[in-house]
Amino acid sequence: MINTKFPHLTNKGFTLIELVVAFSIMAVLSTIGIASFVSYSHSQTLQQAVNDLVVTLNTAKSNATAQVKPDSLTSNCVSGVLNGYQVVLSAATTPNSYTLDAVCGGAPDPDPASKVTTKLPIGVSFDSSMFAPSTNTMTITFGVLTGGVTGNGDIVLDGVGVTTKKTITVTPGGLIE
Repeated sequence: MINTKFPHLTNKGFTLIELVVAFSIMAVLSTIGIASFVSYSHSQTLQQAVNDLVVTLNTAKSNATAQVKPDSLTSNCVSGVLNGYQVVLSAATTPNSYTLDAVCGGAPDPDPASKVTTKLPIGVSFDSSMFAPSTNTMTITFGVLTGGVTGNGDIVLDGVGVTTKKTITVTPGGLIE
C-alpha cells in the first residue's frame, strides 16, 4: 500500500500479528527441542552408568583371572591366598553404589585401600527387586582358579525420565552382557 500523504515513506516491516505468530512458532519448537535434549541426557546418563558398572565387573574378572593381589601392605592378601574378586551392589549401606574388592583367605579384604567404591549418578538407581530382602545387597564373585562366577544373574538399572531399564547379565561362566 502506498502512503498518499507521505509518498517517500513505504510500509516496510511486520505487523504485530506476524510477530506474535513467528515468536509462538519459535517458542513451540524450542520447547520440543529442550524436552528432547533432556530425555536424551537422561538416557545417556543411564547408559554411562551401565558402561561404568560393566568396566568394574570386567576389572574384577580380569584381576581374578590374572591372580592380581592388592598392593597394600596391610591387606590380608599379602600373606593369604587370593580366592577372587567380588563386586558388591548395595541399596542399603551406601545406597546405589557398588564396591570392587579382593577376596583373600575366604573373606573380603578388610583393608579400605584395596576397595574401590563407586556411586551411581544422580537419577540412576538399582532396581530393588534384584536384591535379597534381608541385606539389600547383591554380591558377584569371580573365582581365581575356576573362572566361574558366584552370585551371577541380572543387574537392572533404572533412570529418572527414561522409559526403559537397562539390564546387565552375568552368566555362571563369567560372561558379562
